Amino acid sequence: MQVSLALLGSLFITATLAAPPTSRRQLPQNLTSIANSSSIANTTTTTSGTPRNSRNLQGVPRKVSTKQSKNKSQVNTAHAVDYSSNWGGAVIKSPPAGQTFNAVAGSFIVPTPSIPANGMGTGESFAAAIWVGIDGDTYSNAILQTGIDLTVAADGTPSYSAWYEWFPDYSYNFDDITISAGDEISMTVIASSSTEGTAIVENVTTGQQASIDLSSTYALGGQNAEWIVEDFEVNGGLVAFADFGTVQFTNCVATTEESRVGVDGASVIEIGDAGGQLTGVDIVNNEEVVVFWKSH
Repeated sequence: MQVSLALLGSLFITATLAAPPTSRRQLPQNLTSIANSSSIANTTTTTSGTPRNSRNLQGVPRKVSTKQSKNKSQVNTAHAVDYSSNWGGAVIKSPPAGQTFNAVAGSFIVPTPSIPANGMGTGESFAAAIWVGIDGDTYSNAILQTGIDLTVAADGTPSYSAWYEWFPDYSYNFDDITISAGDEISMTVIASSSTEGTAIVENVTTGQQASIDLSSTYALGGQNAEWIVEDFEVNGGLVAFADFGTVQFTNCVATTEESRVGVDGASVIEIGDAGGQLTGVDIVNNEEVVVFWKSH
């Protein structure tokens, strides 16, 4: 299945999506029991993928810090700013009135991750995830997302992998795509209905593309669109967060059956709280979001 950002920008994919559930903030407390439930997501694949054994719960909805603020950032005075313990980037919190999001896409150049200054000599590996997705912020029932992981070993060696997920099912690797620093990566998620969709990662530099068709019993709501750098969870705890440098999301677009929107109306999310942040976020224009690492 070949899907380009240009095609996505010119077509509106029809989808009928469910109404939003109750509070997202209750979900992180129940992640383990949800993820081990036998009723989780019946998925159907069109390309091979291996379970990501080290990271079962990548796609958790963001955890909100106890300290909240609005319009804090001097760079982003035109955008609301929230704080989170694990998400940094831009989120559109609701679609145009009477509509639901059915596709989200974005591109970026793969950075080279490094060990943060306070992690030198600890013997740990560090990681971060870069992805686009539908739902997971104000809508907690499900997330359809795809992206890549950046990992840096204790000796400083970086590695990269592409993955997809329909939360609350596990995340899985795409096995048929390779990624290197400096490659241009295009990410797209498409919801053809509330319970069926497609995840696509394309390495524009090499021409490789991986895609998968998914289905789930956990319905999307089409209420949120996201472009995120994440300090993801493994076995209930956040991984050691890599210094990811700068991620420049470009070609950012979210579609509904009737509309095509960019990030002008998005909210900024920074990892941290009012006392300090691990990320900085700048919504540059309607199609571009920059997320950068803040050293401590």
